[in-house]
Amino acid sequence: MMGNTGRSLEGARSRTQIILLFVALIVFIMLLFANFAYLNTQSNYDKQYIGHAGELRVLSQR
Repeated sequence: MMGNTGRSLEGARSRTQIILLFVALIVFIMLLFANFAYLNTQSNYDKQYIGHAGELRVLSQR
């Protein structure tokens, strides 16, 4: 009797750990994609800033 209870508790614990790890994995993947989106928008801003800097350089040489 005692052996079965211990095994079922171990199974429940390991199942809970697997669920928690799976949830953590999903959260980290979502954060990864959010980071990619943020970097993409910053990259677009950088391209605009470089374009404006080039225009200013040309205008300052006149």
